[in-house]
Amino acid sequence: MNPMFYQKPIVLNEAAHKDWKIEPVQDYKFAKKTNSVYLMSAEFVLASKEYPIVFARNNDVVTPIALLGVENDTNKFVVPKGGWDADYIPAYVRRYPFIPAAKEGSDELMLCIDEDYKGLNSKKAKLPLFEKDGKPSAITQQAINLLQSYNTENKVTINFCQQLVDMDLLEEAQVEGATPEGTAIKFGGFLRISQHKFGKLTSKQVKQLFDSGALELIYAHFQSLANLKDML
Repeated sequence: MNPMFYQKPIVLNEAAHKDWKIEPVQDYKFAKKTNSVYLMSAEFVLASKEYPIVFARNNDVVTPIALLGVENDTNKFVVPKGGWDADYIPAYVRRYPFIPAAKEGSDELMLCIDEDYKGLNSKKAKLPLFEKDGKPSAITQQAINLLQSYNTENKVTINFCQQLVDMDLLEEAQVEGATPEGTAIKFGGFLRISQHKFGKLTSKQVKQLFDSGALELIYAHFQSLANLKDML
């Protein structure tokens, strides 16, 4: 199964794709039917101003997510013309149509692109993916830098989530509300940090969270939950 948003990811090759051109992503309709995306810990502070930040558990692995809507297949941030109605766009969305892939048996990353991206080799595509000498162009190098940072920050995010699990700070949660028409909405199946458990941490545990940078992330998470009211 391909990663979310990606229909036909292929490895970029300077020889095979030397003449390919691309137009920057301005139409986010590819994300209009997802109500959440993965969020890295480095994004928490900026993302907390726009999105509720919660956590999901899948096969005992906990990951942070930014909620984009409380109804299935609904992203309230993608407007009808395809723009994104928020000052900050999560990196998982911003990296599209590029995506990293690990070489088999190696930690080395390969740069891939979604061959089905409408802005790839389109009539409006003017930015080359590679220079005449075969080196990555500016837009391709920008994608490489983002994906390298993404891979590094992902490891930090994994460690942060493990801290939350080890300290038993997470709890099941759900929210209830209603649409302007009066239709009831109940949204659950996610985790949040328990303020009650957080308040019972020892000074030693709080110092551990502070030293690792996790304390700031926890407060950003708490702050972000105010966005749930607006979303409902």
